[in-house]
Amino acid sequence: MSLRKIGSWSFGKQEDGSFAVVAVVYRDSEWQEYRVKLIARGVHQKDSDYHTDDRDDAMMTAKSMARAYSEWMTTYS
Repeated sequence: MSLRKIGSWSFGKQEDGSFAVVAVVYRDSEWQEYRVKLIARGVHQKDSDYHTDDRDDAMMTAKSMARAYSEWMTTYS
């Protein structure tokens, strides 16, 4: 498997200055797809991975996922 990071979106600063939520977009050359991975408070949320063959879709989905998860964490934590 060959993943190459092509972008990321971050939301919600924590007390230590790090971001609470980060969505990272990777290009998977083996499967010829883009993959979005959501990381919340330093933990990869494996069930939230998103796969697509469209770069723009991956980038916009990453932004939406990071923003929505950050808002959810703020509301329910």
